[in-house]
Amino acid sequence: MSVISESPFSPEEIASEGIKPEEYEDIVRRLNRHPNKAELGMFGVMWSEHCCYKNSRPLLKQFPTEGDRILVGPGENAGVVDLGNGLQLAFKIESHNHPSAVEPFQGAATGVGGILRDIFTMGARPIALLNSLRFGNLDDSKTQRLFKGVVSGISHYGNCIGVPTVGGEVYFDAAYSGNPLVNVMALGLMETQEIVKSGASGIGNPVLYVGSTTGRDGMGGASFASAELTDKSMDDRPAVQVGDPFLEKSLIEACLAAFKTGAVVAAQDMGAAGITCSTSEMAAKGGVGIEFDLDKVPVRESGMVPYEYLLSESQERMLFVAEKGREQELIDIFHRWGLHAVVAGTVIEEPIVRILFKGEIAAEITATALADNTPIYHRELLTQPPEYARKAWEWTADSLPECTLAGIEIDGNLQNWNQILLKLLDTPTIASKRWVYRQYDHQVQNNTVVLPGGADAAVVRLRPLEPCQEKPPQPPLSKGGLQEQEPALAKGQEEPPQPPLSKGGLQEEEPALTKGQEEPPQPALSKGGLQEEEPALTKTTLQEEEPALTKTTLQEEEPALTKTTLQEEAEAIPLFKKAQGRETPELSPPLTKGGPGGVIPGVAATVDCNSRYVYLDPYEGAKAVVAEAARNLSCVGAEPIAVTDNLNFGSPEKPIGYWQLASACRGIADACRELKTPVTGGNVSLYNETIDSDGNPQPIYPTPVIGMVGLIADLTKICGQGWQNKDDLIYVLGIGKSDDAITMNSTENSSSENSEIATSPTLGGSEYLAAIHGIIAGKPPKINFELERKVQAVCRDGIRQGWVCSAHDCAEGGIAIALAESCISGKLGAEVHLGGNSASVSRWDEVFFGEMGNCIVVSVAPKNQGIWEAYLEEYLPKMWQKIGVVGGANSPLRVVSADNLGLIEVGMGDMGDRFYNAIERRIGSV
Repeated sequence: MSVISESPFSPEEIASEGIKPEEYEDIVRRLNRHPNKAELGMFGVMWSEHCCYKNSRPLLKQFPTEGDRILVGPGENAGVVDLGNGLQLAFKIESHNHPSAVEPFQGAATGVGGILRDIFTMGARPIALLNSLRFGNLDDSKTQRLFKGVVSGISHYGNCIGVPTVGGEVYFDAAYSGNPLVNVMALGLMETQEIVKSGASGIGNPVLYVGSTTGRDGMGGASFASAELTDKSMDDRPAVQVGDPFLEKSLIEACLAAFKTGAVVAAQDMGAAGITCSTSEMAAKGGVGIEFDLDKVPVRESGMVPYEYLLSESQERMLFVAEKGREQELIDIFHRWGLHAVVAGTVIEEPIVRILFKGEIAAEITATALADNTPIYHRELLTQPPEYARKAWEWTADSLPECTLAGIEIDGNLQNWNQILLKLLDTPTIASKRWVYRQYDHQVQNNTVVLPGGADAAVVRLRPLEPCQEKPPQPPLSKGGLQEQEPALAKGQEEPPQPPLSKGGLQEEEPALTKGQEEPPQPALSKGGLQEEEPALTKTTLQEEEPALTKTTLQEEEPALTKTTLQEEAEAIPLFKKAQGRETPELSPPLTKGGPGGVIPGVAATVDCNSRYVYLDPYEGAKAVVAEAARNLSCVGAEPIAVTDNLNFGSPEKPIGYWQLASACRGIADACRELKTPVTGGNVSLYNETIDSDGNPQPIYPTPVIGMVGLIADLTKICGQGWQNKDDLIYVLGIGKSDDAITMNSTENSSSENSEIATSPTLGGSEYLAAIHGIIAGKPPKINFELERKVQAVCRDGIRQGWVCSAHDCAEGGIAIALAESCISGKLGAEVHLGGNSASVSRWDEVFFGEMGNCIVVSVAPKNQGIWEAYLEEYLPKMWQKIGVVGGANSPLRVVSADNLGLIEVGMGDMGDRFYNAIERRIGSV
């Protein structure tokens, strides 16, 4: 008889836990017996892809993980890097995809809560959030429901807990119709002297359960996240957790206070797999065991059995190992913050997880069998690219309708280049995400230097953190717990918690914009991201409202942020007086200490992924993702230092899915080595597929999101994406003079689709090709890393020297969209020369909308032209072009050929209308 036939569980019961028949046989061999129900559930969640990475772990080993600044790499709750001068940054990205597909508000909200716990579990105070979101076609009603729910959930949790959401990206594509992606990245500044690790130690040390109560919400969430979505997935709503941001705010303060006592030996967030994961991972990492008594656990529901305790993913809970004899000291801290804290277990010598319930052993499993000695699958890789990729690579731009100076024929109608540009600006992936980020409080904590929309990456000031103020002692907790007695944050406890927005909170999905489009349009950025149209770094804001980060400031001609002022007055960095229509403090809180010489440092952060590139060529596309993330940081003057990744893919059990995953991992590894940005950790989210009613799987595009952080040594040396001054000169970096500007598609040359020149723009995989022609094909741009490093270094140096007034990388939509975004963000027009003589260019669409890596558009003051160009000739010889000049506030974006024939002329009003209102027009709300 087979092991399965002798099992007390049916094959269906085993499969429902996500356990394959051969894995069940392995479990029986390891235990030397059949598991009970609780143990079966423990194996099910811990052997899921979400927890053990059984399909991806062999691929992740190729990532570079060491570097001069890396303090903590993969394997802990978050990575930690050294920023110098005693500052250490913890950061990580994670996904909450499947829960958000089923229950978008709570799915997204608890995704925010979970990543924040990973940060403060290390001993760091969260200082910023970013998110990377993917949805289907925004014209679809289901997509609109998911989109609104996710944005509302993110804003609710982040706003309530008081951590600013400072940037991100949003893409819309039919590939995500049934399976949206919600990836959240968090950053935190270390507040404890020692980094808190998760490995248990000290035989006899007490194990403390702290935080909220345990209920039946989130049951089996890890297994749910490791399976395809089907028509029946709505039945899995109990697998979606329910969060309480006010309670987590108290948990942050209590944990940081507890860590500072020195009485905490180890700490672990109870996230995926709850008590099962925290006990087994802490024991396995420490080479010890843990005995844990479920009867000690505070509960919110009666009649729970071990299986439910162990698989519950109730939020806002932590597990500590404390120094023996000091447990009461820690318990008192949590009680002062109105939180539960009980001794529920003990560190034991035998390396097992022993679960007790009602005086008996409910489960007993070797810790490593759950945590690290799990099944690993080494799958066979396709020997050649799959048919869909080979077919896509056959496409060339020659198959498109012919182009002329007047435009291009689309579906029998001639569309001029003005119309094409405006249509791309109206594409939701490129267009302003104002509707999204205006719901986020991105200025709480008063350290957000570049608001969403101001630049290609978010910038946050690093300032010494004030010690937290503890609450007065609170009365003992009842068994019901915090649900009815939040001492400091529960003024409106009977009502659903609302985020602290100035215009009435989150009524429906849009809390902050009840006046909506009646307000004047805001400047923007695109790239599918949240780094858009904020007025933070526009010419008007910087020069007329606030002197903080103007070009003149960067050149030390304004007093607000000059080095002299910082040394002599050294009190505050002015922030912008107005943002998003809400008044903000003119000055930030006083600085108690700066860096060397009084210089104030900052950190820049970005999240990036062009999934269409990765779909068409996973290896080259993944390299392009890493390069773009680094380029975005360089565009604000930051030195890229480290990466966290979120690998969102379909099923690895299918040959194409595994080929995409393996190829993308190889591309990420190679790119991170080229750019010296080690990987500190991340998240793997596989099985992102939707099974329709006919049983046909529809996978998402492979989406390896890269979160990258960079160091800014001096916050006075940064810039945004918008033009700053009329008559500034416009340059493009990375397109060489030897290539005759952007004219490699002249009649003398073959289409750049067939060219080996790495600096040529290509229409393969471009937003233009998808949005205008409805074609997903071609080869995406290839990255020339030698050139990429030079372009980024020149951009950073130009910003630090005060020569570069604005910088914006060329991404989705090509150079024409980059120029338009710089105009919109800076509220200034431009006159630009692109291409060669009109008679020599065969594909104007490739000139305007072709995409490439290695390319940044910058503006420079005329007085610095000589020194800037001399610098370029020395450090970026022949790989730059002066292409135009910034116009006035009423000037259009005008693009002409080398022989001065007009190609594009679009007014600021038309561009702004299409760009700002694209999402509002589709969802019918503002």
